[in-house]
Amino acid sequence: MNSALVKVRKDILAVGYKWSGTFDEAIRGDIHHTITTLKKFSDFIPQLANPNQALGISIHDRPDGFTYYAAMEVLDFGPLLEGMQPIRLPANSYAEFIHKKEDDLSTAYDQVAEFFRENQTYKPYLDPEIETYDPLPIKVEIHPYDDVLSERPGFNILIPVQLKKIE
Repeated sequence: MNSALVKVRKDILAVGYKWSGTFDEAIRGDIHHTITTLKKFSDFIPQLANPNQALGISIHDRPDGFTYYAAMEVLDFGPLLEGMQPIRLPANSYAEFIHKKEDDLSTAYDQVAEFFRENQTYKPYLDPEIETYDPLPIKVEIHPYDDVLSERPGFNILIPVQLKKIE
């Protein structure tokens, strides 16, 4: 994995399916059903911003697990398919990391966390309205659409950031 580039991104509008569960359920593969459902219905999503990308948005809002959205970016919210939810990630600065297929997936987020421990300027953004239980409380993965369920995926990781306070 490379070091991060920090860049400002406009609002990310997406629609997708929500999963919330424990870490054990995630390890068991329960999230894959949510991603499979997204792939099954993605051809019916109007106004796709990039049909070649799938988003995985994780919010660590529970002590025993997290909430995950399997989503696709859209230009605007239109009519939603049954069970789909609109997702809006506000404009913000994001640290972007590239996880290559040949890199060890099990250490990818350890390397992201290490970046923030060593970085003097940025820290992960904490939404004051969401109680979080992880040092990286919001994670956005951008996957090539055709590769999203691969055993050895390559994808970009976006972490919303804020400036560290100078003490």
